Amino acid sequence: MRKKMVEVEGLTFIFIAVLLVVLFLKTFPAPTAFVVYQEAATEKVWNFADATDYSYDTSQISLSNGRVQLIPVTTTTTSTTQTSQNAVVTSSTLHNPGQDPHDKTSIVQSQDGEAVTIQKGTDVLDVTFDTALNNGDSISLYLLKQKKVTTEVYLCDAGTVCSSPGYGAVTFNEDEGWYNITLSGLPAPMTTFGIDPPHHLKVDYVSATYMESTTQSITTTSYPSSAAVRTADIQPANLKSFGTFSAVHQLNGQQLTYSYSIDAGATWTQVPVNGNLSSASGTKIRFKAQLESDGSATPIVTQMKVQYTTQKACTENWACTDWSPANCPVNGVQTRTCTDSNACGSTDTKPVESTSCTYVPSCVENWTLVDDACRNDDTRLKSYTDANNCGTTSSLPADNGTAISCDYCSPSWDEINGSCTVRDTFITSYIDSNTCYAQTHLASDALAPTNQTNACDYCAPDWVPKNESCEPDNLLTGSFIDVNSCYAATNLESDNLLPNAVKYSCDYCASHNCSSSAKVEPTPYQEGNATLWKIDSRNLTGVSLEIDATATPEEVSILHYDYNILKIHYYNETSKSWEELNSIVNTTGNYVYAIVPHFSLYGLFGQVPATAGSSSSSGGGGGGSGSVRRSTAPAETPSVVEQTQAVLDQPVKTDKPAVPESLSGTACNYVVEISLPEELSFTSADTFSIEAVNTGNCNIPFLTLSLSPELAQEIDLPSARTADVQPGGKSTFTLIRRQEKKTGLLSSVTGSVIMDFGKSKTITGSVIVDAVADNQEVFHKSLPVSIRVLDPVWVMNMKFIAGINMLVIVFALVVIVLRRKGKQ
Repeated sequence: MRKKMVEVEGLTFIFIAVLLVVLFLKTFPAPTAFVVYQEAATEKVWNFADATDYSYDTSQISLSNGRVQLIPVTTTTTSTTQTSQNAVVTSSTLHNPGQDPHDKTSIVQSQDGEAVTIQKGTDVLDVTFDTALNNGDSISLYLLKQKKVTTEVYLCDAGTVCSSPGYGAVTFNEDEGWYNITLSGLPAPMTTFGIDPPHHLKVDYVSATYMESTTQSITTTSYPSSAAVRTADIQPANLKSFGTFSAVHQLNGQQLTYSYSIDAGATWTQVPVNGNLSSASGTKIRFKAQLESDGSATPIVTQMKVQYTTQKACTENWACTDWSPANCPVNGVQTRTCTDSNACGSTDTKPVESTSCTYVPSCVENWTLVDDACRNDDTRLKSYTDANNCGTTSSLPADNGTAISCDYCSPSWDEINGSCTVRDTFITSYIDSNTCYAQTHLASDALAPTNQTNACDYCAPDWVPKNESCEPDNLLTGSFIDVNSCYAATNLESDNLLPNAVKYSCDYCASHNCSSSAKVEPTPYQEGNATLWKIDSRNLTGVSLEIDATATPEEVSILHYDYNILKIHYYNETSKSWEELNSIVNTTGNYVYAIVPHFSLYGLFGQVPATAGSSSSSGGGGGGSGSVRRSTAPAETPSVVEQTQAVLDQPVKTDKPAVPESLSGTACNYVVEISLPEELSFTSADTFSIEAVNTGNCNIPFLTLSLSPELAQEIDLPSARTADVQPGGKSTFTLIRRQEKKTGLLSSVTGSVIMDFGKSKTITGSVIVDAVADNQEVFHKSLPVSIRVLDPVWVMNMKFIAGINMLVIVFALVVIVLRRKGKQ
């Protein structure tokens, strides 16, 4: 009977514990495992091996053997030139009827006064030249003087008496000199000709002139002025961002321009000089190389390359070795090693690597690795001990006694900031607080981070006005002097940017005994055809406005108005309406009177009786004084018939340096726009992306995002700074919810549970945007934002409840065991 009661009590405890666990699991959702994202850096290379992978004009671009270049154009130009050449007589014979021919060669080969006489109608002088002559060539004769002789000289075939020109003729007019015959009618080139005059003639010298033609061919090579080659789109899966573009090319004195398109070639953007494409926001991209030539040579492209980063969710995939040792050791514990083939870096689903077993006594070698101390050369020796102390070494691992790498000392690089120099910079160097290199003398322990040059302010100018005299308009005009003398110390233009001479507000009455209430009559003056009255109210808190009808033209007298409703009003800037002042109409003095309580816009409103004529005009004043214009208004509509304004503009002092100019020559306007909701929920997501856009007109060298301290306790900002943000460029920053480190027995239950039903808390803070150019802040904005995260107090409560459940189960089991032992 007692045994049954003990069993019932034990079952009761177990039932209560199980019920509590079931209630806990039913009330709260199951834990959600961490999602780990893997990033991979990769690249796409275009080597121009296959021409079909690219688009280009085949008549202008050659793509072969991994080279892209412009196609040369060859042009051949042919030209013919003619030069005048002299032909000389090689032989000359005089033919006389019935006589043998006489050689006259030496006589006609020189001009020396010795001549060959040709008798009229009987003699023919044959001459032979060293070159065949053609039509158009000429034969020249030097003839001696023959008184009263005028005759034709004919040119015919050799040895032939002719009575008319055969191949040309010339007229001799008894004077000595040169006579030229142009050849024509030749059936073919000839070297020998007969000279036959109808009358006697004396020939001293004979020569000929012919034209020689020379043909030249000139071949030139040129290149097209511009042509482009384009790649196809690449669209990497799981793309996170594009990185750097680079190319391998030969300019050969020409030009190459690279562009990219994220909309399939609809629009193109030139690749920045540094190749940074992090601002390219598309999911796909293509590139274009524009080859430009002056015609003398061609640029050559052999490679284009773009780097990009992918990011995808990582699912753990564990594979475990067999339990070791195979036989249970003396300590009753077997181990194994489990490896995630996906290398996610998380251990949410990692199997256990240690298990209890029952030792069966036997002398089986059980070699266990002993971790020797790491030596100062970053190595340690692997050695094994037999947990079973069998005394044998048959299964001793082969790597016993070998050296493996380790880290004897890990450098901890601390920043050391130098003093700010007169160039407004300071150097940040680094020192290892662990002094690893002194202990190891290893080069790997001396790799300090590169020294950084940072901006600072060696001297901050303190501009104070030189002139402190307050004017009656309650304004202080001041030029400025730097009491810190920064420019003299640094010689930097940024320390010599004097503020423009501006006006500051002051209290003139504090030092000039101004009246707090006075009646001031207007001073009349002419403005065109109108008469106006000015009231100087700069140093008065109470001013009267009145119109003296005796000093005004009759047509603007207030007697024309229904003076029972004449009132002075002032314009209320808040309600955007005219408000009436307590006014007095003096019909005897012909003026309206009211006390002006403050600077404002004042006007006199009235209505003209129906019988009065009407005309209108307007007037006003500004600064620290007022003016009054008299006018009439239509009877049916109230009108402002006099105005005064006493408005004081307050200049604002600024110490900001002069704004640099953009590439277009206009002043730089630094503007950064960020789209950010008023509340970010991190109860159902671990990350949130923020996009910053440079909407100004100048490049931002450094753009930084930071979080206020209250947000930084809950949110991480891994990459808080980006460089070289061009106008229109975008930068993406990622906010990551801080994860609670999973330790302890209950971490598998509550470590990553995400609740979204009122168990969260809201934290209010700011996201701060800063832009730096020329070592100075050019843009600063603080954006208020609220974040909602899981309440850690509530999580701890859940852990506490789970812990209580576990303790109840353990307590119930202990009670059952103890009662059974007690009964035994």
